[in-house]
Amino acid sequence: PVQLKTGERADVPITVGEEFIRSSKPKQIMLVINCAHLADGDELAIKLNHRKLSPLLHEGSQINVPVEANWLDLGKNQVEVTVAKGEVTLEAIEIEVVY
Repeated sequence: PVQLKTGERADVPITVGEEFIRSSKPKQIMLVINCAHLADGDELAIKLNHRKLSPLLHEGSQINVPVEANWLDLGKNQVEVTVAKGEVTLEAIEIEVVY
C-alpha cells in the first residue's frame, strides 16, 4: 500500500498481457483502483500512459475508470495517481476486462 497526501503522486507500473485491439474487442475495459480512507471530498487526478482519465466513478473505496483498448500497450503501462485534495492509501490497481 502507498499512502498519499495532497500534492503527492504515485507512479504504478501495470502489465497487460493481451493486445486488445488485435483480439476480439472487449465489451468493457476498466481501470480499477482500490483505496483505503477514500472520502467523498477527496480529489484524485489519474493518468494512464500520460493520458488524463475521466470521469472517475467512485463506489465506496473503489474507483472505476473506463479505458479504451487503444490506450493500453502490450506489456508495461504506467498509471499515475495524484491527490489534488485529501489523503488516501492506494491498495491495488488493476485492469478489468469484460468480453
